[in-house]
Amino acid sequence: MNNYGLVLNEIGLRATFTSVLKEVMLPIGARLFGSDEDRVQSVGGVGVETEDWGGSTLDDHHTFIVQYRPTDDKHLDMHIDECDVTFNFGITSHENFEGNDLTFCGMFDSASHRKLHHRYKHVRGRCVVHSGKRRHGAMDIEKGERASLIMWTKSRSFRRTEAYRERNRKGLTYGDADNVCLSYTHDPDYKKLMPKKFQYHMKQEASEVAATSITTEKKWVRVCASEDLPEGESKMIALEQENEQIAVFRHRGELFALDNRCAHMGGSLCEGEIEDVGTQGLGTSDSKATDGMVICPRHY
Repeated sequence: MNNYGLVLNEIGLRATFTSVLKEVMLPIGARLFGSDEDRVQSVGGVGVETEDWGGSTLDDHHTFIVQYRPTDDKHLDMHIDECDVTFNFGITSHENFEGNDLTFCGMFDSASHRKLHHRYKHVRGRCVVHSGKRRHGAMDIEKGERASLIMWTKSRSFRRTEAYRERNRKGLTYGDADNVCLSYTHDPDYKKLMPKKFQYHMKQEASEVAATSITTEKKWVRVCASEDLPEGESKMIALEQENEQIAVFRHRGELFALDNRCAHMGGSLCEGEIEDVGTQGLGTSDSKATDGMVICPRHY
């Protein structure tokens, strides 16, 4: 999801954060997303209206640091986390960056999944606690640099319950959407709903602009002459009206065309490399296969 950061579990700190989870975060998870016996109804006089997401039995974690800068990862597309309860710690002074607000939408299975609920500006030393199944993302960072320490926590016993399996079996609910809650990675109607000038960005003002319908004309478009595309190289053509980018690759003598934007981060696949896949990726050993897989350079 992020290209700049560090997985703390992989540099010898797993045991340290396992202790942090057990001694510090577990009691908080229990109060906010635990069983009916543990979960509080309000905090500071404000109703929390949360549900049981295994917060009383959290026993596993994936802990990492993410970093945002205008020239690197400048935002994070809307998504849900691969966990039950997320702890997101601000570790950068709010005076050192502009933008990059953490923006929350609805729960993954609710009718308001793609409706704006809350925006939050990170402050160093404070922790945001939320259900991993709530859609959220980080807006474009405009200036400076921001970093967060994040703990994705899970309850292995809760995930074995029928209630958990039944709720996750339903999958995502789409429904009506605020533009700021749309995801270019996950939403099939993203380009239809998101105004062109805001596509592949995360800007708060996107919700204030309505998308206009674009009629696409079907026609042949010249990308380049065949002899101008050598083996292993690519050419890209931008279709401004439709806000599309088409990339053509030559691999093992064959021509392949695909959407140039990586579906994960919106980056250019023309900057990537081609790896042989073909039927080998399906467990066979056909050395004559011509299919290739383009590797996005931002995912190494």
